[in-house]
Amino acid sequence: MTSLSRGRAAAIGLIAAGSALAAGHLVAGFGDPRTSPPVAVGGAFIDLVPPGVKEFAVALFGTADKIALLTGMGVVIAAIAVTAGLLSRHRVLPGALIIGAFGLVGIAAALSRPEGAALPAVVS
Repeated sequence: MTSLSRGRAAAIGLIAAGSALAAGHLVAGFGDPRTSPPVAVGGAFIDLVPPGVKEFAVALFGTADKIALLTGMGVVIAAIAVTAGLLSRHRVLPGALIIGAFGLVGIAAALSRPEGAALPAVVS
C-alpha cells in the first residue's frame, strides 16, 4: 500500500468522522433528536463539568453558551479526525482504533443520558 499525502489523509479522517456523526444524527432524527451523538456527548460533558466551570461559561458566553460548546466540540472532533487520518497514512489500524474509541465515547455518553438511546451512537 502506498502512503497518502498529508492533506488527503487529513481529509479522509474528516470525512470519516463527519460521515459517522451524520449517520448517528440521521438515525436520531427518526426517534428522539436528543439521542444524536453530538447532543448526547455535549449533555454528558455538561453533566461532568463542575458547577463553577458551568457558571463561568454562562457568564462568559451568555445565551450563546450552547453554541460555544458545540463549536468547541466541533474543533475537538475535527482535530481527532485529522489525527486519525494522519496516523493512518501508512496503515489503516491506528485511525480505525481512534475512530472506534470516538464511537465508544459516543455510546457511553448516550447511555449516560436520561433518554438512554444508544442506537444513533452505535450507527455512527
